[in-house]
Amino acid sequence: MFESTNNEPSFAYTIGLWKTFSHPEIISFGLSIETLQTILNNAGEKIKTGVILKVLEADYDILENYPIKFLTLDKEQISNYFGYGNSFYQFKEFPVLQLVWPDNKVKFPWEINSDERLNWRQPILNKKFEKYQNQ
Repeated sequence: MFESTNNEPSFAYTIGLWKTFSHPEIISFGLSIETLQTILNNAGEKIKTGVILKVLEADYDILENYPIKFLTLDKEQISNYFGYGNSFYQFKEFPVLQLVWPDNKVKFPWEINSDERLNWRQPILNKKFEKYQNQ
Protein backbone atom coordinates (compact mmCIF):
# COMPACT_ATOMS: atom_id res chain seq x y z
CA MET A 1 0.00 0.00 0.00
CA PHE A 2 1.30 3.38 -0.96
CA GLU A 3 0.23 6.83 0.15
CA SER A 4 -0.24 9.44 -2.55
CA THR A 5 2.57 11.74 -3.56
CA ASN A 6 2.58 14.75 -5.86
CA ASN A 7 3.23 12.38 -8.76
CA GLU A 8 1.27 9.26 -7.87
CA PRO A 9 -2.10 8.56 -6.23
CA SER A 10 -2.38 6.21 -3.28
CA PHE A 11 -2.99 2.57 -4.12
CA ALA A 12 -3.30 -0.82 -2.50
CA TYR A 13 -3.53 -4.38 -3.75
CA THR A 14 -4.22 -7.88 -2.56
CA ILE A 15 -1.70 -10.68 -2.37
CA GLY A 16 -2.72 -14.32 -2.20
CA LEU A 17 -6.19 -14.39 -3.78
CA TRP A 18 -4.85 -16.14 -6.87
CA LYS A 19 -2.86 -18.70 -4.89
CA THR A 20 -5.56 -19.40 -2.31
CA PHE A 21 -8.85 -19.01 -4.21
CA SER A 22 -7.85 -19.05 -7.92
CA HIS A 23 -9.30 -15.55 -8.12
CA PRO A 24 -7.45 -12.61 -9.69
CA GLU A 25 -5.65 -10.25 -7.36
CA ILE A 26 -7.22 -6.78 -6.98
CA ILE A 27 -5.73 -3.28 -7.08
CA SER A 28 -7.44 0.04 -6.40
CA PHE A 29 -6.33 3.69 -6.40
CA GLY A 30 -7.01 7.17 -5.13
CA LEU A 31 -8.76 6.77 -1.79
CA SER A 32 -7.22 6.89 1.68
CA ILE A 33 -5.12 3.85 2.54
CA GLU A 34 -7.63 2.94 5.26
CA THR A 35 -10.52 3.02 2.78
CA LEU A 36 -8.54 1.06 0.19
CA GLN A 37 -7.75 -1.60 2.80
CA THR A 38 -11.40 -1.80 3.79
CA ILE A 39 -12.75 -2.20 0.26
CA LEU A 40 -10.08 -4.74 -0.68
CA ASN A 41 -10.86 -6.70 2.50
CA ASN A 42 -14.58 -6.51 1.67
CA ALA A 43 -13.87 -7.89 -1.80
CA GLY A 44 -11.68 -10.61 -0.29
CA GLU A 45 -14.44 -11.64 2.10
CA LYS A 46 -16.83 -12.09 -0.83
CA ILE A 47 -14.26 -14.14 -2.70
CA LYS A 48 -13.74 -16.38 0.37
CA THR A 49 -17.44 -17.30 0.18
CA GLY A 50 -17.00 -18.48 -3.42
CA VAL A 51 -18.18 -15.34 -5.23
CA ILE A 52 -16.36 -14.62 -8.49
CA LEU A 53 -16.09 -10.86 -9.03
CA LYS A 54 -16.98 -10.12 -12.63
CA VAL A 55 -15.58 -7.54 -15.02
CA LEU A 56 -17.84 -4.50 -15.52
CA GLU A 57 -20.59 -5.87 -13.30
CA ALA A 58 -21.70 -3.30 -10.72
CA ASP A 59 -21.21 -4.49 -7.16
CA TYR A 60 -23.01 -2.60 -4.39
CA ASP A 61 -21.66 -4.61 -1.44
CA ILE A 62 -18.00 -3.58 -1.40
CA LEU A 63 -18.02 0.24 -1.07
CA GLU A 64 -20.72 1.68 1.16
CA ASN A 65 -23.33 3.72 -0.77
CA TYR A 66 -21.59 3.37 -4.16
CA PRO A 67 -21.34 0.69 -6.82
CA ILE A 68 -17.89 -0.39 -7.92
CA LYS A 69 -16.79 -2.16 -11.08
CA PHE A 70 -13.82 -4.31 -11.98
CA LEU A 71 -11.63 -4.06 -15.06
CA THR A 72 -8.96 -6.45 -16.23
CA LEU A 73 -5.44 -5.06 -15.99
CA ASP A 74 -3.13 -4.83 -18.98
CA LYS A 75 -0.38 -7.37 -18.23
CA GLU A 76 2.43 -4.87 -18.76
CA GLN A 77 1.01 -2.76 -15.90
CA ILE A 78 1.47 -5.50 -13.31
CA SER A 79 5.21 -4.99 -12.96
CA ASN A 80 4.64 -1.24 -12.43
CA TYR A 81 2.51 -1.72 -9.32
CA PHE A 82 2.92 -5.22 -7.88
CA GLY A 83 6.47 -5.17 -6.55
CA TYR A 84 5.93 -7.55 -3.64
CA GLY A 85 3.20 -9.40 -5.52
CA ASN A 86 5.64 -10.27 -8.30
CA SER A 87 8.06 -11.61 -5.72
CA PHE A 88 5.28 -13.55 -3.94
CA TYR A 89 4.37 -15.28 -7.22
CA GLN A 90 8.05 -15.82 -8.03
CA PHE A 91 7.74 -13.56 -11.08
CA LYS A 92 5.27 -15.88 -12.78
CA GLU A 93 2.18 -14.38 -14.41
CA PHE A 94 -0.94 -13.90 -12.31
CA PRO A 95 -4.23 -12.20 -13.19
CA VAL A 96 -5.27 -8.87 -11.71
CA LEU A 97 -8.51 -6.88 -11.63
CA GLN A 98 -8.70 -3.15 -10.99
CA LEU A 99 -11.44 -2.13 -8.57
CA VAL A 100 -12.82 1.17 -9.90
CA TRP A 101 -15.09 3.47 -7.92
CA PRO A 102 -17.37 6.21 -9.33
CA ASP A 103 -17.49 9.94 -8.73
CA ASN A 104 -20.20 11.60 -6.61
CA LYS A 105 -22.61 11.48 -9.56
CA VAL A 106 -21.99 7.71 -9.84
CA LYS A 107 -20.08 8.13 -13.11
CA PHE A 108 -17.06 5.93 -13.72
CA PRO A 109 -13.85 7.50 -15.09
CA TRP A 110 -14.44 6.22 -18.63
CA GLU A 111 -18.00 7.57 -18.78
CA ILE A 112 -19.03 10.83 -20.41
CA ASN A 113 -19.12 13.78 -17.99
CA SER A 114 -17.31 11.96 -15.20
CA ASP A 115 -15.36 14.11 -12.76
CA GLU A 116 -12.02 14.85 -14.43
CA ARG A 117 -10.24 14.86 -11.08
CA LEU A 118 -10.60 11.08 -11.11
CA ASN A 119 -8.17 10.85 -14.02
CA TRP A 120 -5.22 11.46 -11.70
CA ARG A 121 -6.62 9.88 -8.54
CA GLN A 122 -7.70 6.72 -10.31
CA PRO A 123 -5.62 5.87 -13.38
CA ILE A 124 -7.24 3.24 -15.56
CA LEU A 125 -4.77 0.42 -16.20
CA ASN A 126 -6.65 -1.00 -19.17
CA LYS A 127 -5.99 0.78 -22.46
CA LYS A 128 -9.40 -0.21 -23.79
CA PHE A 129 -11.09 1.99 -21.16
CA GLU A 130 -8.39 4.62 -20.70
CA LYS A 131 -9.18 6.13 -24.11
CA TYR A 132 -12.81 6.75 -23.12
CA GLN A 133 -12.01 8.91 -20.10
CA ASN A 134 -14.02 12.14 -20.30
CA GLN A 135 -14.99 11.99 -23.96
